[in-house]
Amino acid sequence: MPAAPAKPGKLSPISTLLLQGGDDRIRLLDGAAFNKYGCRPYPVAGCVDFSSSTASHVSASAYDALELLRYRLEEAISASSPEQVYARELQQLRTRFLSLWNVPATTEMIFSASGTDAHLIAASLAQTLHETPLCAIMIQCEESGSGVAAALCGQPFSSRTATGDIPPACAAGDTSTIHIDLRAPGGNARSAAEVDADFERAADRILEQGFPVLLVAVDVSKTGLAAPGMDALARLKTRWGRQLTVLVDACQFRLDSAALHAYLELGCMVAITGSKFFAAPSFCGALLVPAALAQAMQARPMPALLRSYSSSAEWPAHWPGAGELTRVPNLGLLLRWEAALQEMHDFLQVPAEEVQRIVSACAEAVQGRLASDPHFQAPDDSAAVSASNKPPTIHAFIPCRPAPDRKMLERSEVERLYRSLQSTVQADGRMYLLGQPVQCGGSGSSPAWALRLCLSAPLIVNAYRGGEVGLSTLIEQALACLTAVAATIDQL
Repeated sequence: MPAAPAKPGKLSPISTLLLQGGDDRIRLLDGAAFNKYGCRPYPVAGCVDFSSSTASHVSASAYDALELLRYRLEEAISASSPEQVYARELQQLRTRFLSLWNVPATTEMIFSASGTDAHLIAASLAQTLHETPLCAIMIQCEESGSGVAAALCGQPFSSRTATGDIPPACAAGDTSTIHIDLRAPGGNARSAAEVDADFERAADRILEQGFPVLLVAVDVSKTGLAAPGMDALARLKTRWGRQLTVLVDACQFRLDSAALHAYLELGCMVAITGSKFFAAPSFCGALLVPAALAQAMQARPMPALLRSYSSSAEWPAHWPGAGELTRVPNLGLLLRWEAALQEMHDFLQVPAEEVQRIVSACAEAVQGRLASDPHFQAPDDSAAVSASNKPPTIHAFIPCRPAPDRKMLERSEVERLYRSLQSTVQADGRMYLLGQPVQCGGSGSSPAWALRLCLSAPLIVNAYRGGEVGLSTLIEQALACLTAVAATIDQL
């Protein structure tokens, strides 16, 4: 949906503003009050969102903060132009984010409508550093965003961009892509060492031919995997220097500040969103660019493609060429990022050891249920989990018919299950949202389709604030969600 120019005077309601400034994925479905992810643009009491790998409802506390921001924007726009207000507010958000995560102030932060848009911006900037076309090396599409491969090639991934433009089609074949499987054909995670080696071999092969590479590392994928590891990235950066550009896809934002700092210190760009783990409304992305890499990119012309995807205020004011971009403010993006900052602030107040305790306890309960219930089959991710040494916050599972042969549900059945859960009040009076269906398995497999039960920052914060009762409630809700899934499978 295009970003409508703001006008002095009364602004639209928050629930309307939150639908502005995205693409086709953010709009409400025809005749429905929710989008394709089952989310409404306002808080929904009685709905427990275990869907943060995809999208979540805005929390009541964040929505209250947005009402205050909306009031402040109305006053500011009555005294200044909407474009000036938008630029000023985004700069304040930029400063707050960098301070909250203790990121060096020299790091450049470019706002984007979505994580997919952030990939397109990153690839466009990386291409300016080279005379020959890039080769992008990334994970299999099933574990990444549906439009990421197209975005890395500068190709359209929606019928409209966040600025309201019809996306321009670039010449096909300028950027090539190589995909690395994170999972074996049966769905289990491949070992971290094997995946790292595949990434290194693919990069070395292309770079030895004299072609530049954009390597897209992931931290974390749709089903909770990460690759390649930091050591592999460091080896490649040491071997190839400026011929290799690294983009870390951290759009799930399930990494701590130490990992974020490590990626930036290694010279990697990092794509993030506030709408996955931090559960802000969909479509608030950003690209972080370390200072040295940003300086090299600022010496090159602004890619013309970005005029259809970015507003000038979404870039640091000193970035050459930012003034050539549209000046139409995207108040939806501004509000969604405000919600994200609110959730980040609350989460970062929780001691790290408490986050670990809550996530571990929930993981033990969920994995125990998935292993013992014939309605579910969980992929074996032990090889990947042992490499990260962190309990998972995304639990992928394959729905099965328990009798007579525990057959996995077909894709259409999993999608019907997903939609049914979105719209059905369960026996306990609650509704549950899960992460949307994803294909689970490497190339050449008979596709298995998984759903995902995910912990978000707000769920962890609520569990911490509630003490032992809060943690018990979170675990009870997670197990009740799986009970609802099993009951719905029996009804299909």
